Amino acid sequence: MNTKIAYRKPADGQDRFLISTVYRKARHLRRSLENCGDMYVDRLYADGVERLEAGKIAGACLETGIECVFTDNAPDPRVPVVSLSKARTPEQLRRDVFFAVLSGAREVKYDSLLSERAIFGARPEPLVHYIKDVNYRLKQYGRTLMALKNTGIYCAADTEKRYPQIAGRRREIGRGGILAGQELPEGLVIGEFADEENNRYLLYQNANCDDTKASSFQIKLAREFRAYRVNPHNGKQVLVRNRTGEQSILIMPGDGDLLRYQPSEDEPFLIEYALKK
Repeated sequence: MNTKIAYRKPADGQDRFLISTVYRKARHLRRSLENCGDMYVDRLYADGVERLEAGKIAGACLETGIECVFTDNAPDPRVPVVSLSKARTPEQLRRDVFFAVLSGAREVKYDSLLSERAIFGARPEPLVHYIKDVNYRLKQYGRTLMALKNTGIYCAADTEKRYPQIAGRRREIGRGGILAGQELPEGLVIGEFADEENNRYLLYQNANCDDTKASSFQIKLAREFRAYRVNPHNGKQVLVRNRTGEQSILIMPGDGDLLRYQPSEDEPFLIEYALKK
């Protein structure tokens, strides 16, 4: 199967999917930043710090290869903040991260990755392992996500009411051209995306974190499509269904899965996105 190279421009001056954290005082700043680097963090936001402290922060960031941004401005509302105090379980962590991605975010900001107590605290398994895993997958998905624009969010009305992160963003299902008109299962949230050449994607999320087991969903499509999955471990696309009018998907609580849909009568091809500076 042929692979198409699709060139994209930086989005608003941003050339890659970013993972960032807000600065919090840490006993060992450089060690904490090294831990952040191990979790694929690109950027540190340090706001309202004194000059002497700012110099120490900038030096530690330079030594660890993490970009440092100093600003007194209000936080950018386009960059959602994932709160580790609210994401008490790995399932809730994944849910909050993928809520951000579903909304079209090209950067996910954590509120306290420098706090060792927040991520290495008194849990049976430190949250750091799950943060590292989801951040790695975000980086792989990010190769594709940076070329896409969110065109809609779909879920059941009860699901929208339950989660304030998506309140007011629900679109009438069936208008996007991929999903058929239907009542979606409770807990399933779907983000619709397209690139500049109108290659279409759906990001499925299981928002129900009341259970630790995966949930299975079956969705009707508007027509017959060829389905490609974006591999979360290397970012590459793989053909999963050559011709289908429905989508069956198994998703862990809070997690997401990204697929591309192509009309089944078109010539099949894979897509790799490359940055054009």
